Amino acid sequence: MRFPRRRTAILVVATGAAIGMTAGTASAFWATSGSGRGAVQSGAAGILSVAPGTTTSALVPGGTADVTAVISNPNDYPVLLTSVTTPAAGVAGFSDAGLTRAVSSCDETHSGVSVVQGTARSTAVVLAAHGSYTVTLADAVAMSNESDTSCQGLFFAVSVTVAAASAAGTTPASPAAGTL
Repeated sequence: MRFPRRRTAILVVATGAAIGMTAGTASAFWATSGSGRGAVQSGAAGILSVAPGTTTSALVPGGTADVTAVISNPNDYPVLLTSVTTPAAGVAGFSDAGLTRAVSSCDETHSGVSVVQGTARSTAVVLAAHGSYTVTLADAVAMSNESDTSCQGLFFAVSVTVAAASAAGTTPASPAAGTL
């Protein structure tokens, strides 16, 4: 019967040694902290692009017509469009809707097309990140009776300037198109 007591004693001593070693190891860790700086670089604002839109009205001598443009936002954040302007400039005729093939006989001098409203048209449209907005500028151009005959059935390149500001944190709730 002595033998079982010896086993118990060895087991108690081994368990006590294991607890002692664990406690000794845990007390060897020291707490510490630190501070410093991280870095981040801001992105650069991309320039809004303005492309010709699909026309909805025909321009005739003695009349006015709407100008349609598609404004695209290349940025990773929404922008607030604040104004759209059709500055007074020469208006030339093109044989294609993409305005890539100019018609030399219907240039700025011979088209008879002029900008009616050269001042900024105010707007408050929030354009989504990587989104686009089609704007129609009502009665933006006029054609005189001096328009060259070669200008019939052509498309006209009207300058459109857009002013905008960042609108981060704003939920774009604007329609995809509008008229100013």
